[in-house]
Amino acid sequence: MAENAGLTSCSPVPISSTETSRSSSPEGFAEPSKKHWRKRLGPFACGLVAVLINLGNQLTLVPFIRFLELGVCREYYVHNDPSVVGPDGDVAERLCKNAPMQTKVAYLFGTVTLLTVICELIVTIPFGCVSDKFGRKIVLYFNTVATILYYGWVLIVGHFYQVFKIEAVIAGPFFYVFGGHLVVSSTTLFVIMADFADDDVQRTKMFGYLASAKHLMNLISPILASAALRRDLRLPFWLGIIVLVLTLPAIALLPDTRRHPTEPTENGHANGIHAVDEEREPSEASPLLNEQPAADQQVEPPSGILHYLHMAKDQMKSDYHDFMFLFSHSRNVSLCLIVFVGLTLVKANLGVLIQFVSVRYGWVLDQAVYFFSMKAGINIILYTLIIPLILSYLINHRNYAKVEANLWGAKASLVLLSIGVLAISVSVKIWMFIPALAIYSLGWGLSLFTLSLLTHASFETLDDRHTGRIYSAVGFVESFGSLIGVPLISAIWAGAINLGGIGLGLPYLVCAVIYFGVGYAIWSLNFRSTTRDVQDVEG
Repeated sequence: MAENAGLTSCSPVPISSTETSRSSSPEGFAEPSKKHWRKRLGPFACGLVAVLINLGNQLTLVPFIRFLELGVCREYYVHNDPSVVGPDGDVAERLCKNAPMQTKVAYLFGTVTLLTVICELIVTIPFGCVSDKFGRKIVLYFNTVATILYYGWVLIVGHFYQVFKIEAVIAGPFFYVFGGHLVVSSTTLFVIMADFADDDVQRTKMFGYLASAKHLMNLISPILASAALRRDLRLPFWLGIIVLVLTLPAIALLPDTRRHPTEPTENGHANGIHAVDEEREPSEASPLLNEQPAADQQVEPPSGILHYLHMAKDQMKSDYHDFMFLFSHSRNVSLCLIVFVGLTLVKANLGVLIQFVSVRYGWVLDQAVYFFSMKAGINIILYTLIIPLILSYLINHRNYAKVEANLWGAKASLVLLSIGVLAISVSVKIWMFIPALAIYSLGWGLSLFTLSLLTHASFETLDDRHTGRIYSAVGFVESFGSLIGVPLISAIWAGAINLGGIGLGLPYLVCAVIYFGVGYAIWSLNFRSTTRDVQDVEG
């Protein structure tokens, strides 16, 4: 009915409730003969892809800062003191630490990051729909190839430095229009994990294990990058390309976890899906779903390119309406997305963390990078040990509902993050910075708890075949947050460099203020129903 139009799917399949699709088709896969091994091995394949994608990207983080620093430094000394420029264009790193050079490095790094965010913002929602309609793997294929092309452009600019100015690297992020970057890949992998999970707690734990794979690479990659950087500045980029090429066959191991209608049952209904002409009780999800065409309705065959353009236009309108309807009809979904915007604003401080250590404490970049390994090690312990133990304790010994346990974890994580950034901002000595970074790292479970809360809130409103688009909405608001956060933090950091001294902690004071706003959103969340918990007990 027109007045009840709401969320539609990207494929012309009737929508059922979450409970029906899960109970009739537990794994939800289209090929029942492969359900068992896919259910068991799928999460491991997902973890392998996460390891390779994150290793390929993290290998180049610090080398890229050094790449920009060298380009700025070389161009400066070519005009002011050519004697310090080596025959291969190299300049000693200690000569590149003055404020004007570091300010330009911060500007270039912020510009590249901002353009990456803009390109991801353009493609995040479309790739979410592609994920639901054509499968998760095709998104990961495009994403990986786009990153390989970007690295190739960086190598070209670096090799032909006499032809290209260092600013030419700004063109690289436009390759991400063809596949997105880390937001697209991470949200797609989280979608796959969510497809495997059966309840809120299992989902949070699986998210934690997936995030651990990422942080395991954050632990290892700085060590590898530092060793490669000492040999040749280009080597980390070549290693990144090799790892990403190896990612392509690993993606092929992933199962198709989209929710499909399976074989028709003997009463003529698709397994786990209501027939479109069946009289059925209204559910929480059904009033929000657009009416689908009847199965026996005659559909006109395609009539050329205009037909497909018209379909694409209608689909875009439908998807936009879907998202707006979801946000306006679920206060908890809107609050969770506000939390993700705030977290992404603050996450931009990671882009200046290594430069912060280098400038404030006088450490060279290949030494400062080890703090990323320290943070990653703490995050691994957090995701694989601390979070599962806390959830088990709250549920089994304190009788918390699963959604309440996740909400408690989100609040505790925010407190740790706030204390951590405040401590970092006033850490004038390295011995003060280390415990401050440890406290900050322990709060990084907030995104996992919030993602699980968002999924719970979304499933109260619609069924789980929309998971890809739910998570693409997360990717979209994260890209939107980065669109504001990256230039904001970069500008504040550039000003902090000129201030010097205690003023270098200014970006982290701003982060503390943002966390205060995030706290208001988290404490406003209210989950009155624990329907899924009740179903788990009854099952």
